[in-house]
Amino acid sequence: MTDEDTGARRAPNPGDDRASATTGPEPLLLSIAEEQVEARVVERDQGRIVVHKRIEIDPVTAQVDLYHDDMVIDEVAMDEEVAEQREPWFEGDSYLVPVYEEVLISYTQLVLKKVIRIHNRRAKEQVNLSSTVRREVVEIEELGAVDPPTPLPDDVTREP
Repeated sequence: MTDEDTGARRAPNPGDDRASATTGPEPLLLSIAEEQVEARVVERDQGRIVVHKRIEIDPVTAQVDLYHDDMVIDEVAMDEEVAEQREPWFEGDSYLVPVYEEVLISYTQLVLKKVIRIHNRRAKEQVNLSSTVRREVVEIEELGAVDPPTPLPDDVTREP
């Protein structure tokens, strides 16, 4: 015999003709039940986006300083008698190149005729440069929800 509410088996009543022949009360057998909550992650698409990427080209004009070197060449007359020739040399920021000439007198004499002085002079000018520049532009478009979220039962609440 079972108790329909609890699922327990009870001892038979003494007036029940289906009573067993054993003596003494029959033990009461109960089922024990337990409920458990299980949390799990379910992946769902909540929405989709489309990313558009493009390159824009813009014309620009900028005023910049442009540097360049101008070569300045000076010839300096020397007319000096020298005993031997010298290789070109640097003096400060100038490069000096000697120019020799032999002169016939009753004997030959080496004469430094002139020196050519070569040096750089830094020059600056402002110029307008025109060009195009590129830049990337990204736009994101939301397409909306794909799967609506599953509603929770009334006795369960979501915590933020």
